[in-house]
Amino acid sequence: MADDPFFFFCSKDSFLIKAPKKSPLALRMVVLVFAMVCGVYICSICLKQIGIRTNPGFLSVEVITRPCPEPNIEPWEIPYVHYPKPITYSRVECKCNPVRYFAILSMQRSGSGWFETLLNNHTNISSNGEIFSVKVRRSNVSTITETLDKIYNLDWLSSASKNECAAAVGLKWMLNQGVMQHHEEIVEYFKTRGVSAIFLFRRNLLRRMISILANSYDREVKPLNGTHKSHVHSPREAEILAKYKPLINTTLLISNLKQVEDTTAKALEYFKSTRHIILYYEDVVKNHTKLLDVQDFLKVPQRELKSRQVKIHKGSLSNYVENWDEVQKSLKGTHYENFLTGDYRNTVEWFVLSSFRGARGTSVETLKVSSVKIIRNKQTGQLEGYGFVEFYSHAAAEKVLQSYSGSMMPNTDQPFRLNWASFAGERRADAGSDLSIFVGDLAADVTDAMLQETFATKYASVKGAKVVADSNTGRSKGYGFVRFGDENEKTRAITEMNGAYCSSRPMRIGVATPKKPSAYQQQYSSQALVLAGGHASNGTMAQGSQSDGDSNNTTIFVGGIDSDVTDEDLRQPFSQFGEVVSVKMPTGKGCAFVQFANRKNAEDALQSLNGTTIGKQTVRLSWGRTPANKQWRGDHGNQWQGAYFGGQGYAGYGYAMPPNQDPGMYVAAAASGAS
Repeated sequence: MADDPFFFFCSKDSFLIKAPKKSPLALRMVVLVFAMVCGVYICSICLKQIGIRTNPGFLSVEVITRPCPEPNIEPWEIPYVHYPKPITYSRVECKCNPVRYFAILSMQRSGSGWFETLLNNHTNISSNGEIFSVKVRRSNVSTITETLDKIYNLDWLSSASKNECAAAVGLKWMLNQGVMQHHEEIVEYFKTRGVSAIFLFRRNLLRRMISILANSYDREVKPLNGTHKSHVHSPREAEILAKYKPLINTTLLISNLKQVEDTTAKALEYFKSTRHIILYYEDVVKNHTKLLDVQDFLKVPQRELKSRQVKIHKGSLSNYVENWDEVQKSLKGTHYENFLTGDYRNTVEWFVLSSFRGARGTSVETLKVSSVKIIRNKQTGQLEGYGFVEFYSHAAAEKVLQSYSGSMMPNTDQPFRLNWASFAGERRADAGSDLSIFVGDLAADVTDAMLQETFATKYASVKGAKVVADSNTGRSKGYGFVRFGDENEKTRAITEMNGAYCSSRPMRIGVATPKKPSAYQQQYSSQALVLAGGHASNGTMAQGSQSDGDSNNTTIFVGGIDSDVTDEDLRQPFSQFGEVVSVKMPTGKGCAFVQFANRKNAEDALQSLNGTTIGKQTVRLSWGRTPANKQWRGDHGNQWQGAYFGGQGYAGYGYAMPPNQDPGMYVAAAASGAS
């Protein structure tokens, strides 16, 4: 039975309830459109998250050089395309380039806070702090993964980074905040998402221990303005904390230091299969060009980075420990003894480096100091009065040589006496203990760090790597060297890594044979101008640059060629120096002739490639015959059979950079007054 209708009878004092009027059609349409837009936006974000989660890792990306797609094509829709490295990371470029993910893995009081502020000083890097200091975020693997997703998923709802132009996004993560406990799952996450690890440790673990004790004093005994500050930003705050002298428990001192060493070793072992770089705080402090390596590692534009933080302990450690004598006695005779004198800011090396940096318009980018070595007496430890400053580029070394030679050392009455250094027969005296291999066919974007990591992920004994660059342009010459500490691993690498990819190209591996300095080199080993590409003081010309009597000759004779080498194999390394007109290889002769379009390019190739590996053998270069130089070749026809030019090897090996190569540029500094 149908319900009876309701009727409302109202008196004059009562209200009559009427049906509400319908909303205007326009208003309803506005609400509907708004709801649809919100729905589409939420769906697009969900799709982005799915796309990001399925993106390949950092190392498995297929590199394809192509223009930026239309704006309506999302990056997640083409996950296997890695666009070329942008120049400026402007907003126009940002939409077409991937974001790099990183994690700073460190230990408390190892300089990670200072290091992170330096990275955040870069306009395209966003590091989000010590996220896992909150225990609930690291309680289990699920919470760790969820927290990492919030960092790395770059959308407006869940991301910790709001800058759409961020080229690298990451966080700071202490090893005792779940990293070691859940290392297997974290390593798998890093490899799946393409997260790169930046390890930051301290070399001087004793200084770190003192810093930890001072930090505890700051937090528990004398907070500044009622707030604990592990990092200070004014000299006054640093002065207050530096007055505190902790008492070190010498009974547990060695065991505590060993525990830190063991933790560091385990962390590196756990994460060796990830893409990573290893830094030491002292190295970064002494040499800010290490930050350029980090920027190359993250594939961001190189910029000068600064931090407002002020160091607490700047002087000798003896000034900051109450029971210093007991500490000295405990560490004497142990391999930790060097921690007692490891004061980076009180060394002559630091003095020389700080003297060169920042003055006369020389910025960190143009200076690019690689290392400082002050020579000391092996028996007494006293200064010998000279040392070496190594630069990453010839131009930087030249600038310092011109700017500082003869000028007064700061706060002393002695001048800098600078000259080009030569190491024929003396550099790398222990080079025989190094085991190096030659690596050819490198892609243009391969850096020292990238080359080293490619091998270090498979071979634990890798000691270093160097990509050879042109001293004038700074561009890679397409080959480099990797040093090993274990002969078996070196032998394996020659076979296993030949044809393996580094960046976008397969590598060509060869043996680097140690070369002994010739009598010529030994005779003129003290003539430092060799490295500058000049003449010896007596007018004798260096062998590799010897004239052939014909300034128009552009043909180079190449001897000792492997039978499997093709015309293209020869053309590739030579064409890096300029236009190659022709390559001729007489059948069965084991030699070839390479003709350049101009003389200067031929000279550069002759000096740079003489003694390098092409194919499986070392090649020997000399000028090719012409009518003008035929008689000269008759007198010196066997010139190419002599020793290789210069003594400047990479770890003393024959495939070394030529004497004017970037990594071999040294300036010798008389530093006797720097003590």
